[in-house]
Amino acid sequence: MIDIRLRQVWALVLVLVSLCVACSLAYSSPINCALANNDVEKTICSYPSLIAQDNAISDKLAALGQACPSLRPLLSQGQKFWLRERWDCRNVEGVFEKTEGLATCLASRMGQRLQGLNEASASCDSRALVAGYRFVDPVHLLRFGDQYIGKTVSVFGSMDLDSCRASSAGSRSGAIVGNSAHHERFRVIFGAMADEERERLCAQHPASHWQGVVKKDHKGSYLFLN
Repeated sequence: MIDIRLRQVWALVLVLVSLCVACSLAYSSPINCALANNDVEKTICSYPSLIAQDNAISDKLAALGQACPSLRPLLSQGQKFWLRERWDCRNVEGVFEKTEGLATCLASRMGQRLQGLNEASASCDSRALVAGYRFVDPVHLLRFGDQYIGKTVSVFGSMDLDSCRASSAGSRSGAIVGNSAHHERFRVIFGAMADEERERLCAQHPASHWQGVVKKDHKGSYLFLN
């Protein structure tokens, strides 16, 4: 009787472990073309070469997650950042004026994603996964800001309106607040910007993608908005 119960317990443990692995790798799922509901997904599904790239990214993410369990949180978060970047192909100037403009942009960015994943898979090195994203959040920059120095990024978050308006007194500094439960803050410094323009920016766009260059001073890294 004890033997049977032990086998049952181990069987349950194996099922739970399998479910946990499946959940942790859910971010690696490829596009389901039967459910494609926007022009980015529909474009990918219209080109066999793009479908192949999408499947290759999915396979590489799954393989990395299995081979490098410690990287799974970075892979999951990074895929969210990269999907924003893939979606941003729609915002490239003139992309819809060319016959295959959107497809060309998608092919380029998907190729870059594959290259980054291939670099990471060589040695389970997290450095290849953290500093290659154009779209990030304050939490990511607080953790990896030093690896972004000199790079242009779009940071999604809510501008701290009080610090933003206070900058008109001469400090030129503010903060972008993250959307997580901890409301992490990443420092912002405004460049040569008129007070009126800064006030308008603060008042009208408190939550947005804030594009700037990551720099560093004696206080640490910050986003320079000009």
